[in-house]
Amino acid sequence: MEKSPESRLKIVAILLAISTGAFYISYALFLYFIYVHKNNFLIEMIFLGIGVSLVTLLPIGFLTRGLRNTNFNIGYLMYVTGIIFFAFTLIPFLIFLGNFFLGITYRDIGRLEKNKKLENAGWVASVPFVSFIGFSLCYAYYKSPEEVEKEEEKKKEMEEIKPSPVPYQIGIGKMTSNGDFEFSFYSPREDKILSIKFEDKTINTEIPVKVGKNMVKSRVQIDPLKMIAGNLYNITITFSNGETFTAVVEYMP
Repeated sequence: MEKSPESRLKIVAILLAISTGAFYISYALFLYFIYVHKNNFLIEMIFLGIGVSLVTLLPIGFLTRGLRNTNFNIGYLMYVTGIIFFAFTLIPFLIFLGNFFLGITYRDIGRLEKNKKLENAGWVASVPFVSFIGFSLCYAYYKSPEEVEKEEEKKKEMEEIKPSPVPYQIGIGKMTSNGDFEFSFYSPREDKILSIKFEDKTINTEIPVKVGKNMVKSRVQIDPLKMIAGNLYNITITFSNGETFTAVVEYMP
């Protein structure tokens, strides 16, 4: 599956860190030699920084193709235009402005996702001369929409699991027409499942059980003609200490 443009903003952040770092460091050195040492023998340094910055910016256009983020698109266009304009005029205004819009893109994403570290990194990235530090932090703290979704699912799953002295089922399991079934349950201790019983049929097995959430997947013999889609059926498991636990599965042919 192709990644969304938003998913690529992590890679984009490190490219922006390299691009802004190359430009601002060379620009700072250029200003230092011009105004402090009063000579221009290292004037070529600024053009080296411009070259590195532009080369690093090129892949960003492809990585963010289709991205619907006004601040980023405006910032990127301003920054690229500013770099080219600067090569002829040595006026960095558009670069500063584009840099600001690129930084607040990550700041706004951090606010939206309640990611305080990314929000603060975005603020730093919006400030000229230190933006390469901010974009490096954005790379470290950025989470793609897929990562955020997985974390929310995991958090929701953890909220469903509550400590208990006895095993209990988590959600409703499912069973297919070939007898394959699965269900989740909480266990307060480490153990083993030694047998699984469905109706009058029992199968011997040896499934390790850990403390916390466990997923049981197995197969039992069924007669599909006697099963009704959407109905709930019981499956009884026996632990190594002789205790039994009954899980409920929904028949989904």
